[in-house]
Amino acid sequence: VSPVPLVQVDAAGAITFANAAAARALGVGRELLVGTRYDAPAWGLAALDGTPIPRERTPVARALRGETVAACEVLVNAMDGARRVMELHAAPLHDDEGAVTGVIVAFEDAT
Repeated sequence: VSPVPLVQVDAAGAITFANAAAARALGVGRELLVGTRYDAPAWGLAALDGTPIPRERTPVARALRGETVAACEVLVNAMDGARRVMELHAAPLHDDEGAVTGVIVAFEDAT
């Protein structure tokens, strides 16, 4: 059991795992997180100045292309209605042949 919020995203962009800390940080039950897309419009991903982040520039999209992203602060709409600053760390997951199969994301509320 990790006190750090963690989610795993598959290669198609769907959340396949969320721990209890992630559910608390995002204001939603774990069962509702699983299956949700990381880039769903409801998240309202934006830079700290409020500018929407294009899908291809989100930390998860970057990790799906093989990049490791560290300490990226973004604005996120939590499902409980709060707008929060989250510091994200995203890393690609690879299969035995080296292909990216998904992403692991650790984050914390930096509001």
